[in-house]
Amino acid sequence: MTNVVKFLGEELTPVIGEYANGQTSIQLVDQDGMPFMTASVAHDVNITDDCVIIKNYSENEGILQALIEAGIIEKPFCEIPTGFVTLYVAVMITDDIDPDIDPAGGYGLASHV
Repeated sequence: MTNVVKFLGEELTPVIGEYANGQTSIQLVDQDGMPFMTASVAHDVNITDDCVIIKNYSENEGILQALIEAGIIEKPFCEIPTGFVTLYVAVMITDDIDPDIDPAGGYGLASHV
């Protein structure tokens, strides 16, 4: 069973992928399998494979707490200041999400991050 992320009144399915630099990506799709948002970002820092960098500002404000409550990530252990905003590094904690799955039925989100 895949963890559901509740955010802005939506029930979202996480799609785990990988950025070109090898860091983990988290995209969220709605119940119709349509892209809703990208919760993560890639950054030029070294992090381990079990970690992800979360964007919790602008339209993503609040997603950090939603991912924690859904059991997708642990509370962040590191902050990365980047100009006017802060990024958060957290350990992925769920085994319920298969990497590179595509719940959108072929939309290809995980492979094109």
